[in-house]
Amino acid sequence: MLALLLNRRTEEAQIPPVYMVLLPHLLNPEVWSNPVNLPSVMHLLMVYMRVNSGELAKEDYLIKILTIFQRLVFSKSFDENGMRLVNAFIDYGQREHVDMYLDDILRVVFKRQQESQTYKFSRMFVILICHMVVRFGAVATLARIENIQNGLFGNIVEKLFIAKAYTFRRSEDAMIFIYSVLQMLYCCAEFKINGVYSKYTVDLLQVVHASFHKHTEIIFVSTDGVHNAIDADMVNNVLYHGDVIQFHIPGTENFAKLYTHAIGQMLRDAALKDAVEGFLSRLDVQERELLRMMSLR
Repeated sequence: MLALLLNRRTEEAQIPPVYMVLLPHLLNPEVWSNPVNLPSVMHLLMVYMRVNSGELAKEDYLIKILTIFQRLVFSKSFDENGMRLVNAFIDYGQREHVDMYLDDILRVVFKRQQESQTYKFSRMFVILICHMVVRFGAVATLARIENIQNGLFGNIVEKLFIAKAYTFRRSEDAMIFIYSVLQMLYCCAEFKINGVYSKYTVDLLQVVHASFHKHTEIIFVSTDGVHNAIDADMVNNVLYHGDVIQFHIPGTENFAKLYTHAIGQMLRDAALKDAVEGFLSRLDVQERELLRMMSLR
């Protein structure tokens, strides 16, 4: 109920004093040690970040939140809660704060992935990278991960994006995954002809295509009431807001059009055309012609 009431406020609103009084108690480690509390407390804390993340930079609240994230992420039972918490920080945190702590967050996630890899955590790791793409763009995200270790992004793409056939539990995860991969392919020279990661392009397109058809509930996503344009490089008016990611192309109203439009844009890009043709050749004749016809409209 508290999260619902706070969530009704605009992003420009201040967190009411009564909620700020409650915040130190929410960050008490004992609260997070009780599994019964986790879903509701995590959701409320994510709403705090959405309403006014700047307030959380005061009184070391942000450090405490990231400490909670680190504690949760090393628990196989609660790692998903930790990853969703840090995704909210990436989405809503003030840019300077996210920049300050993102490398530390990535080190924690890489450490957990190396020490105790599971299908569920690998899926959440991929979604975290996708949130980075939404917030910072594909080029900046790739560069940031490559700065940790040269070739690391390619290893992640091969071992996590391509090797595992993810089924996402939440529709918004499927959408952000598809959108982010399309952004990577369209915006990053590394995935284009003669690029260092061009060998992955066709496989990534196939992964996106499989995810698109696996999650049929996202094909006709309404775009009503969405705001905050984030990226015009691939399509006009790609829109993202909070817990739900939705898309709009002028003159269309569904996610399917974004997907097919992106394929069409890539077919027109000389540096991607061969890879897209290679991907299309793997489809059956009917599906290939339908996708080609829709994408070139």
